[in-house]
Amino acid sequence: MGYFARMRDDYDLAIIGAGPAGEKAAIKAAWHGKRVVVVDRDAAAGSACVRGGIPSKILREIALCYSGSRRHLEDVYGAPRPASMQAMLRRVRGVCNERVGRVRRSLEEHAVELRVGAARFEDPHTLAIAHVDGGTSTLRAGVILIATGSRPVRPRAFPFDGIHVHTSDTILDVPDVPRTFVVIGGGAIGAEYASIFAALGSHVALVEERARIVDFADDEVSDRLMEAFRAAGIALHLGERVERCELAAPGRVRVETSSTTLEAEQLLFSGGRRANTRELGLESIGAVLDERGSPRVDAHGRLDGFDHLYAAGDVVGFPQLASIAMEQGRAAVAHAFDLGELAIHGGVPHALYTLPSCAAVGATERELAAAGKPYLVGRAGYADRDRGHIMGDPHGMLKLLADPASRRVLGVHIVGEHAEELVHVGQACMHFEGTIDYFLRAVLNFPTLSELYKRAAYDVLSQLEPGRAPPE
Repeated sequence: MGYFARMRDDYDLAIIGAGPAGEKAAIKAAWHGKRVVVVDRDAAAGSACVRGGIPSKILREIALCYSGSRRHLEDVYGAPRPASMQAMLRRVRGVCNERVGRVRRSLEEHAVELRVGAARFEDPHTLAIAHVDGGTSTLRAGVILIATGSRPVRPRAFPFDGIHVHTSDTILDVPDVPRTFVVIGGGAIGAEYASIFAALGSHVALVEERARIVDFADDEVSDRLMEAFRAAGIALHLGERVERCELAAPGRVRVETSSTTLEAEQLLFSGGRRANTRELGLESIGAVLDERGSPRVDAHGRLDGFDHLYAAGDVVGFPQLASIAMEQGRAAVAHAFDLGELAIHGGVPHALYTLPSCAAVGATERELAAAGKPYLVGRAGYADRDRGHIMGDPHGMLKLLADPASRRVLGVHIVGEHAEELVHVGQACMHFEGTIDYFLRAVLNFPTLSELYKRAAYDVLSQLEPGRAPPE
């Protein structure tokens, strides 16, 4: 790579954004001896993550406690129930502040410089930084990584005020748990908040234009999740579009859909996200952006037409998961500096932090069918296992997809408590090209959810040897 002559402010790597992708990329490069600078609008390095995914996960833990799904609330919070939203947010702030501190310490330990301000490209190697105190500075770098994240889409048809009508950026500003709550959009964020507020006692209605929520998930997982939502009292309005949304005094929001009218104290619009690239000046240097502001990148995260510009994390679009963002950041650095490692493995797990949670790794039935690949399906319900009975989970299910010839595991799909942890067992098996025989022969602790893998593997075996009952 042709580096320019070093000047006082030259860096091997400049990163715009200190979220999950930027943080991990910075540490990776610094560990390999590169001179690294991170530019972020917020002095609290890592705050991008605590403004997004982490608060909802903390609130989910509180909802689990409050609803009695896992342990008594007083064990953690010293009270039988959360007194108010503010009481719960004290916990959110505490955990988030701890993460911000860890990120800041990690950057300092690796001698990564942090500049606070808004970055903009002056040319492909030069960034101008507008600092919060009104000052400006510039820097040049051999490689630049864009990791600026994303923000919620805000359609003009919705009267966003941050008081009654919210995006995911403001929903946790509500003064207390609303008695009535409408969610527009049944994707990951909408489904998560719908289930969390329902567990906290809100009467929740969820409106989704498609025929099912989280339609990117396995169909059976989506069906089971909708079943659990309805059992939790969530009213699902599927196949409906919003015709009108307005503030209805006093302190109410009215939504007219294609088939009904809903009113609530609070509304969350969750209809996708847009890349934070508007103020970077990427177009001025010839970068190509799509309709949501995401730069066009190759398999390594390198921007089309550039040898030294990379992007990672939410800014590049779907699936917009922190886990993948971290690996994208590391992989971009590995490619940029020819470190010869860290290509992201195809078996990337996904998780939804709904109640109950969902997770998946590998192929779906739809993908295998579309590709014309033969497969068998093995299922195991939480209700069929002793651990599931102990937990009282009637909706949980683990589903294995396996190749009938080689018996290799092709995909794992789970809905139920601890799905986000349980999926990693299947991920490890798939990484080492494992077959259902591993689960058939493995000794698994009893009673555990991991036994679901053995039961699902026996279900596959019964199809490979029809007419014989699974020798469980």
